Amino acid sequence: FASLLLYLHRSAMSNELCKLEGWLIKKKGDYHKKNKFFHHDNMRWFKLQEVKGNDHSELALCYFKSQRDKEPRGWIYVKDVSEIVDTETSFTLVSPARTMTIEATTPVELTTWLRAMVES
Repeated sequence: FASLLLYLHRSAMSNELCKLEGWLIKKKGDYHKKNKFFHHDNMRWFKLQEVKGNDHSELALCYFKSQRDKEPRGWIYVKDVSEIVDTETSFTLVSPARTMTIEATTPVELTTWLRAMVES
């Protein structure tokens, strides 16, 4: 199956503008690594999309438990990202609110996600 759906389309679920979506691995934070009950990373469906607020919308990297979910389990606003640290197959987004490490299955996927966020 295709793990990545590229660029500018309307999300079938929400009719919001979606730049990119696909499966990525959300890495656990330090707290979860120390806790034996939360030791594994999670495959999540990610979308780089506009999130509507009260009076405006902002671009956010949202993640969902499955591709069919309508509501995200979490997100990080792209404008709030102060630093992106990348390795061969993962990247870490740092913002004042949170730090999120995400792993792609290939370097090409990683580059595609990074470009989409930086060019936004």
